[in-house]
Amino acid sequence: MVDFRKYYAVLSGEHRTLPLSELRAIISAEGIPYKEIANLDMVVVLEAAEDLPTYITRSALTKTFGEVLTVSESDAELTSIVGDVDWEAVIAGNTLYTINLIRIKEYSRWVTYDVLVNAVKPLISRKFVPHSKALKTGMPLTIVDFILSDGLIIVGRRQYRREFSTFNSRDPKNRPTYRPGTMKSVMARVLVNLSRVSVRREETYLDPFCGIGGLLIEACSIGLRHLGSDIDVKCVEDAKKNLNHFNCTPSVVVADACKLPYRYVDGVGTDPPYGRLTKSGGRKTIRELMECSINCLADIIRRRGYLVLAQSKDVELDEVLNNAGFKLVEKHYNWLHRSLVRNVYVAVRT
Repeated sequence: MVDFRKYYAVLSGEHRTLPLSELRAIISAEGIPYKEIANLDMVVVLEAAEDLPTYITRSALTKTFGEVLTVSESDAELTSIVGDVDWEAVIAGNTLYTINLIRIKEYSRWVTYDVLVNAVKPLISRKFVPHSKALKTGMPLTIVDFILSDGLIIVGRRQYRREFSTFNSRDPKNRPTYRPGTMKSVMARVLVNLSRVSVRREETYLDPFCGIGGLLIEACSIGLRHLGSDIDVKCVEDAKKNLNHFNCTPSVVVADACKLPYRYVDGVGTDPPYGRLTKSGGRKTIRELMECSINCLADIIRRRGYLVLAQSKDVELDEVLNNAGFKLVEKHYNWLHRSLVRNVYVAVRT
């Protein structure tokens, strides 16, 4: 029998639609039964199997994740809800604990950090450490999050927190080889996750426009089998150097994205060229390149497998995807700067 628990996810405000879509894609990729209980402003409460925290760490746009201890529909009931929690069981195994306040925008401004500490400390016999000093202790520590959103208070035990330093260490500027315009690690991870390729089923991910390997590095970092190709010989050489630097298999070959050497993959995430064609295999326009590549991928991606790609908003691909046998599931508007606004397409092979 599956053991279901309630979890909370605090989502990044870096994009309006992508954080929730990425979270859903990760859970779907791993085939974990779940149900969304509440969709709040930048916060999701869901019910899922116990193994969900194992895989949520692959997320780039989930800031904080943990197990729900209690929820109140009124921020005025703070004292009563903290009294309902079995704090000794929550902090079992650790001698230290800390409290963290996560306020979404301007919700429940009267609830301050001191108010929380004064409500909780008398109920717990373990040693309290102020949050500002908590990570400096070097000792096992239970972090209790109080999340304020839409007039609700969610109290939870934290199980995951996104560390920007981890992503920054893999950003383009920190790789052995670099090219201007290369996608940053956070967004590269999002495209990988939206492709819904499973870690626990050891599925295979492909990037047919791999450039110098940014998306492949992210696929490798979460444990996916990965393949990549690019028509540019120098890019392939640089991708191999970057992959080797991060202890990833340099499984990259020189290939035309319209004549790929692969027979089968589980999903594709890619960041193809936008405005100009440096090496195009003879195609005259970006749309022509995308059309022949998408048709090629339709013969490689397994049925019900996903294709995720980013492309300039000036190159509409809805009809191209449909004609190739894909169903468009999501389309995210992604503004980069004044001269580049792109769409992120998420399509499934029918």
